Amino acid sequence: MEDAHLRRALLLLRHARPAEAEKELRAQLEVVPDDTQALLLLSHALSEQDKHKEAVAIARQAVAAAPDLDSAHYHLARALFGQRDLAEARRSAEEAVTLDPGDADNHGLLALILHHASAHEEALAAAERGLAIDPEHLGCLNVRSAELTHLKRHEEADSTIGKALELDPENPYTHSNTGWTALRRGDQARAMEHFREALRREPGLESARAGMVEALKSRYWIYRQWLKYVFWVGNLKPGVQQGLIIGAWILMRVLRSVADAVPALGILIWPLLIAYVVFALSTWVIEPLTNLLLRSNRFGRFLLRPDERITSTLTGISLVVAIAGGVLLITTDDERWVATGLFGLLMMIPLASMLREGKGRTVRVAAAVGLALCGIAGCVLAAASGEALNIPFVIFAIGAILYQWIVALSAR
Repeated sequence: MEDAHLRRALLLLRHARPAEAEKELRAQLEVVPDDTQALLLLSHALSEQDKHKEAVAIARQAVAAAPDLDSAHYHLARALFGQRDLAEARRSAEEAVTLDPGDADNHGLLALILHHASAHEEALAAAERGLAIDPEHLGCLNVRSAELTHLKRHEEADSTIGKALELDPENPYTHSNTGWTALRRGDQARAMEHFREALRREPGLESARAGMVEALKSRYWIYRQWLKYVFWVGNLKPGVQQGLIIGAWILMRVLRSVADAVPALGILIWPLLIAYVVFALSTWVIEPLTNLLLRSNRFGRFLLRPDERITSTLTGISLVVAIAGGVLLITTDDERWVATGLFGLLMMIPLASMLREGKGRTVRVAAAVGLALCGIAGCVLAAASGEALNIPFVIFAIGAILYQWIVALSAR
């Protein structure tokens, strides 16, 4: 009877029915609570249903029961990866590799985690170690092709993708990866073709859904340029990315000081400063605003997740408030509307990122709500007193500008 539960669960998982498999595995664990295989399969079934928190808890039980079993650490890494805890997922995957360096699956999972952590050279090395064990390992082939594309080694990337498609032309993950490779090269038509094929074969595949969203939005010229910038920055090491942002901010501060000290240069410097501010703001809000445009597309509106639709709506409302405040300021020449316009403009920053997946989501939402209340209080006080830059509004403005650092800290 015990083995029957496991056999049925395995069969159900092979037929992509994880919810039913979960029931069988829980029944098995009621009889044998420390059944390691059942725990691992249950973690897998939960991950397939996006129940990542539960999957992590079950996988930790398996690791506690069998700390020397590489597959226990593998499933824990997989569950942590689903939860987007990349640092912990990497540690678990590395432990799985240490325990069984001859398993290509372990190297493939580590390569995938490193890829998403933007550790591109390490990801490529892990994928190639897996391929040295199993030259036809699809997971390793897909990561290798993605990393070769990052490194601009396009001929090798094409060869790797071709091999993966030849081995399994119906694999949705390979089609999704091929779509992302095409998108990075600016070939939106080919990217959409492969994303569509991936979604046809596995409608719930997140990487293909996200890729199709990006491909559809790439029809807009400004978003294509933005996407090129994102891919370019993504190719940089994390430390270089941070240095680029900090360096740009310091340069703008220096230019502003020069403009104040030498007014004659202001005509050259101030356009640069304004362009920088517009660019910095656009990096925070371009995604939800283009999602708002995508909702007018009969196909695109069905690709967006509920949180993406909510975010695009709230960010759009905030933009309308900013425009309304600006129009009222110009038409009435009443400085009280400065607060309303700035509130709408700055509030887009927290609204655009508060619902993103990953650690710290509760902190982000709480911070955004707090900022909104503070900003509204500042606008009301400005309307009543005529003083636009009152204490509540200044607190809101500083908080909104610092919000991205709050996001970064909450994700650690």
